[in-house]
Amino acid sequence: MDKKLFAQRFKAYRKRAGLTQQETADALDVSSNFIRQIEAGDKLPKLETFEKIPLLFRVPADCLLQDMDKAHCVFAIAGLIASLKDKEHTQLKDLIELLEVVDKQNI
Repeated sequence: MDKKLFAQRFKAYRKRAGLTQQETADALDVSSNFIRQIEAGDKLPKLETFEKIPLLFRVPADCLLQDMDKAHCVFAIAGLIASLKDKEHTQLKDLIELLEVVDKQNI
């Protein structure tokens, strides 16, 4: 596995999850220095740590390990949608309907 590519993906998904390096370290039970080393591409997490990352970032493990094609993106989005609360589902549905109207009207 390419450490630099993993580092880029790890950092991007951490930020997208809205987590600081310290929050990520706490959740993974590692030091914040270790998170910095991962994001610098200097280290890779052990398997027991890696297993926690997709749950924390709410992404499929594949997203961290390889380039994502369109199918993987859809799978990742579906996973995120599944984790939403009922109110958030309703808000997302309303937003999608609004976007469909805008798209049809070419606004």
